[in-house]
Amino acid sequence: MWAKFITAVGETATAGNLLAIAGAVTVSGYMLIGRLLRQHMDAGTYTFIVYSASAVFLLLLSLAVGVELGPFAPREYVIFALLAVFPTILGHSVFSWALRYVRASFVATSVLGEPVFATILAIFFFAEFPTIWTLVGGVMILVGIYAFTRREAG
Repeated sequence: MWAKFITAVGETATAGNLLAIAGAVTVSGYMLIGRLLRQHMDAGTYTFIVYSASAVFLLLLSLAVGVELGPFAPREYVIFALLAVFPTILGHSVFSWALRYVRASFVATSVLGEPVFATILAIFFFAEFPTIWTLVGGVMILVGIYAFTRREAG
């Protein structure tokens, strides 16, 4: 399905940009809805509902488009578990917790730092070095987060 979409669009960069825009719209909606729900719901309940709904949706989507769901090598299952623990439970759960205490716009803005720090980790763990334009973009993101935080604080 995605291969047809990318081919239909003509360029993978265009498809990636469209998916990035869809992701931005989706995460914005997630933050706004989360802010409302977290006022009446504890973080554990909220994250359980969000993660369960996400798992069901992704399972159904994977089945619909024919994604292979296994079996995988044992190393892959370790990677899946690490992804579940670190970026999801320890990362996104903090964002969900914070939605009760700070504005959704602040949480959403802080999420922008995620790819910057993932890039930094990729340097150390995988010896993957970003291009100059990736570095420029990362600096722009960090400056934007800093500027937004300063404006919000004062």
